[in-house]
Amino acid sequence: MKRQTKLLIIIYFSAIILIGTLAVLNYSSSYKMEFAADHLSAADYLKGHFNTAVGLIYESEDTGIQDINGVNYSHNQIYYIYSDNLLATWALEPYAPIISGEINQTIRSYNLPQNGLFEVLFGIPIPMNISTPNQLVIKQDSDMVIMAEFHNSSTPLQWEQYGDTLIYQSLNMYLRGNRTAAAHYFYEAYNMWDGKGIYDLATKQNGTYANNKLALILYASKVLNIAIPNYAQIENKLWSMQQANGGITSLANLNGTRVGSANAETTAMALLPYDTELILRMQSLFGSYSK
Repeated sequence: MKRQTKLLIIIYFSAIILIGTLAVLNYSSSYKMEFAADHLSAADYLKGHFNTAVGLIYESEDTGIQDINGVNYSHNQIYYIYSDNLLATWALEPYAPIISGEINQTIRSYNLPQNGLFEVLFGIPIPMNISTPNQLVIKQDSDMVIMAEFHNSSTPLQWEQYGDTLIYQSLNMYLRGNRTAAAHYFYEAYNMWDGKGIYDLATKQNGTYANNKLALILYASKVLNIAIPNYAQIENKLWSMQQANGGITSLANLNGTRVGSANAETTAMALLPYDTELILRMQSLFGSYSK
């Protein structure tokens, strides 16, 4: 009888653990089937931007020209290690692991320090005081330029005023073991959702919504295991920004209508909320940097 009781207890708790695991997997893949074709199209967009000679993904198909150190470049000649290619390495791993690995190898070959912001999405803590960015040229010739953004300036950023940096700080607190602060900063960002986008200081100043912030809300909600009532609404808005080429439009106007082109950064971020393995890995790192 005691053996039967013990066996029943073991079975009971095993069932509880299994149910919890399935709940995480189900939550992290919510709406996945609905958007499965869209995810593949987004991954194809990123793969299509990969330049095998450079080993990186270019920024965008935008037709504009950017002057960098006196040289004019189209956006398909500009390659950002941070953030575009760091994001693409992780975003493409489930869809195109060979390209993902090649991008990662290229990034490593430049032996750059951490950028001080984007790595927190993948389990590396960042400084508590987020600074304004510096964009540095890593390599440049007449045909292409490789850039990287570093948040290592002496000028503090008003990170509490921006939806994306609130999410970065939320994940930073999570890695440092402060679940209360992580939830607080998450909700500060989430409460900026107005039905059309994340209305933060950048939106007020620029008159446009940045669509990557929608992806960050979705991703962080899964990492923190915070159920938000209008997850589907935010998700639908994000994927309504997808263009025919598979890319996610980077900006929307104040009516919530997409404007301009897609880019690598926004498209890569849009795929992160559906990477169950990455989300479970992030969850396992709670408090890993508490000291």
